[in-house]
Parts: sequence; C-alpha cells; structure tokens
Amino acid sequence: MLTHPHAKPEAVSTADCTPIMSELRIVKEDSEIEALRRAARVAVAGMDAALQSIKEGVTESQVAAEAEYAMRQNGAVDFYRSYVSSGPRSSIAHGLPSLRKLQEGDMVMIDIHPVVDGYTSDNVVIAIGNCGPYTGAWGIRIEDTVMILPFRRD
Repeated sequence: MLTHPHAKPEAVSTADCTPIMSELRIVKEDSEIEALRRAARVAVAGMDAALQSIKEGVTESQVAAEAEYAMRQNGAVDFYRSYVSSGPRSSIAHGLPSLRKLQEGDMVMIDIHPVVDGYTSDNVVIAIGNCGPYTGAWGIRIEDTVMILPFRRD
C-alpha cells in the first residue's frame, strides 16, 4: 500500500504543544524585535502610499496596489492579503479590494500585512473625510499606527 510521504509514522503520537508554542511566540530576542520593527517600517511605507493614492475615482484595487508596490519597494518579500473597502463596503472587516471607485466623502478601510525577514506587521487605518490627495489631514500620523510590545525573558 502506498503511504503519503508526509503522513505521520505509525510509531509517532501527537501531543498538545500549545503552552510551548505560546511562550515561543511571546518571548522575542533582540534580533526578532528588530525584524518586527523592519516589518513595521515597511507597513508604514505601504500605508503612506495607500493614503496618498486616495482620491475620487480611484478604485479600491488601485489603493491596494499602491500599498503592495510600496511594501515590495521597501523590503517586503511577501504580504498577506491586503484589504481595502470603501463607502458602503467599509464596514466589511476583511473586505477584499474591488473595482468600486472611491467617491467624495467615503470612509476607506485599509488593512495591510507585509512580510519582512519572516516577520509581519499588521497595519490598519480607517480614513474618513473628503477624497483628495493625502496631506496629513486625516488627523493621524502614520507612525502612531504601529506599536510593538516587546516581551523579554529576564
């Protein structure tokens, strides 16, 4: 009988490793914290590009494309799915970008996740106001949307 090459050998048993994995995810070495910071900086570049692209007539897909291009240009080797939803679609938590064109006064939800050196950053901004070139008038500073809480083992 043929067995799948990735099948569990009969002599191997499974065990719940949740406590071990949880601790590994919480405690970070200095190099891991720096990798998270690099990913966060790439997310900032992506979000800045997305916000700068917001203007009447641009599609949600075009906003996502600007973010994704900027993330790649700034060091992302990959990214998890980018979400952009606007107007009546902005209440969709993970709204896939569509060909809907932004309209005057739309709320725009942008959620991006670049992968840099094996680490990712999750950056979400909801922009509210008149569509127009990004001038910082959204009332937020991009740098304030990124927060890293390093946990260290003493």
